Amino acid sequence: MIKYLALWPIDTFMTIFSLIVSPILPLFAREDIPGGNFPKWLSWFETPDNPLDGDQGHKDRHVNSSKYWQRTCWLARNRCYNFTIDVIGFDLQPDDVITVEGDPLTGNRPIHPGYITRRVEGKDVFQYYSVHRWSFNPKKCMRTNIGWKLWNRRKPGEVLKCQYVFSFNPWMNADE
Repeated sequence: MIKYLALWPIDTFMTIFSLIVSPILPLFAREDIPGGNFPKWLSWFETPDNPLDGDQGHKDRHVNSSKYWQRTCWLARNRCYNFTIDVIGFDLQPDDVITVEGDPLTGNRPIHPGYITRRVEGKDVFQYYSVHRWSFNPKKCMRTNIGWKLWNRRKPGEVLKCQYVFSFNPWMNADE
């Protein structure tokens, strides 16, 4: 918890900074790959799994938007994504053991209210994830995700990069 709290001001600063510069960043986009990417010196602002145009859902939401606006919205939504993986993230080693407490089915897609805590044994690394469905609007939920994304989706022998996360959404969509 101490490590997480020590990194929180850095993450907060970078999140605010990223929101401020997200309207400027698309001007530096290169078209080396379909959908655009950044020069290496701006790679902290990219996502590792999608170009600057975003994923398919983002493209669908912005089908009538300019490429500039689509990219600005993607960067504002995924603030300093690679920074939270490569700089303040955690490398889960093949021999690291994750202990789990709570309900592993907890999630908002599909909706399954509950909580789960994951901890890496012997290290100051954790994940707390919770979902609460609102009784007055069952299509919405409150989702909290703090710590590092320890989803444990690694293959045998693989070092998994776990993203630092501080996410609280009191009004998230809850899919059935």
